[in-house]
Amino acid sequence: MWYVYVVFWLAVISPVFLALFSNRNIGWTMVIGLCIAVYIVGISDNLFLSKIVAYGYVGNILGYFQSYLIGSYYGYYSEQIEGAEGLKYIVVLFMVTLIIDVAYSGLFLRTIIRVLPIMMLYLLPIKMIPGNLKIFKFSFLIYAIHQPLMYDLKGKVYSLLQPVFHYACIVNVLSKVMILGIYLCIACIIYYVLNRISPSVLKILTGGRTKN
Repeated sequence: MWYVYVVFWLAVISPVFLALFSNRNIGWTMVIGLCIAVYIVGISDNLFLSKIVAYGYVGNILGYFQSYLIGSYYGYYSEQIEGAEGLKYIVVLFMVTLIIDVAYSGLFLRTIIRVLPIMMLYLLPIKMIPGNLKIFKFSFLIYAIHQPLMYDLKGKVYSLLQPVFHYACIVNVLSKVMILGIYLCIACIIYYVLNRISPSVLKILTGGRTKN
């Protein structure tokens, strides 16, 4: 449940960032500065900082801090930032991190990885997702099974795809899609089996999301 732990602590400190976001431009400047600072702290050789990062789940919190920070900013201004208006902030972030990457290698790539999900949610013309999709019932099951299956599945799917597709980028994309499909299938099977033999247990596991 490390993910819940991380999200909990990020939520605890969220009032600080909401205060910073009171001004859009100043808020985004702070977002860029904090994203860079957190990355530098995470890779620092300083003994004191290394001990802090290694303590408990601090490393996980710092690892996802950029995603949380950028996502919270765009979420806060979601009604005001659309299309090109939102894209300009991302462009500035990329330009700054690309320059800083000269001194701290890997910052630009990390930023791209953290920003891509945000771009999908807030910058691309994606239709509103309806709130009554059946797949939402499987959300906790998917979360619960993905961790124990992830490492075994990843290696097996990679070895299956590599002889067919010789380009690593294609293998990476297809493997993630296949693994997600496997998670969904397993979650569906567990859901329907439990729904037949023990609906009460299923209701507990899914937080009550078992009604049609």
